[in-house]
Amino acid sequence: MLTLEQLLKASDYNVLKNVFKYRINAFESKKAVDDNGKDVTQVIGVILGGTSKRKASIVSEDIIITKKSEVVVYCSCNYFIYNLEIPLVIQGSARPLHAEGFPKVKNTGLKPGLCPHLACLIKAILLKNKS
Repeated sequence: MLTLEQLLKASDYNVLKNVFKYRINAFESKKAVDDNGKDVTQVIGVILGGTSKRKASIVSEDIIITKKSEVVVYCSCNYFIYNLEIPLVIQGSARPLHAEGFPKVKNTGLKPGLCPHLACLIKAILLKNKS
């Protein structure tokens, strides 16, 4: 499983530099229980960018999510689905969500990273936890 710091470092620079174009419409942090019965912190955000609205989530066993937290991430955007889902599943930082099999992969090097929606959510989490 990758940490937030590792995901940020692995992410495409062009994706990260465009985070300012997105804003969080709704943001919720809550305690939850994962499939293995472990207590986790789940952060869900609705991210707006242009005319689209995407749902992103980050789950960690840490009570307060920091850059050192190991995380499982998800976003409903096509960039995540076609470029990041499979590499992140391999690293243990995403769960496979396509019952019929994985979509066609555009990221043939299987490099993990973040989409701009997840990067925006991470920015909000780190700023919130800093204060």
